[in-house]
Amino acid sequence: MFNDHIGNDYRANLLSLSSTQVNVSCNAGSNGSIDLTVAGGTSPYTYNWGGGIVSEDRSGLAQGTYTVTVTDNLGCSTTLSATITEPTFLDLSNTKVM
Repeated sequence: MFNDHIGNDYRANLLSLSSTQVNVSCNAGSNGSIDLTVAGGTSPYTYNWGGGIVSEDRSGLAQGTYTVTVTDNLGCSTTLSATITEPTFLDLSNTKVM
């Protein structure tokens, strides 16, 4: 149970994360993005993607898995990982065009 000393129930206000990813459009590209959505908790929120990146959303991403930790104003935190993919390499070296 998540009650404070005066009986407030905080279960409905738990910090949660979701994301929408845009994958890289070309093999070896870096135009992927992650749009992060934070629900619950107590704002303001802080964001930590590692490497000094503290923005809510990410863009200009290459393929890979990206992990963010979000902390609310009360010090509660949660983590989410999002994966950006890329199309397979298209090899046209042996293709004849007539």
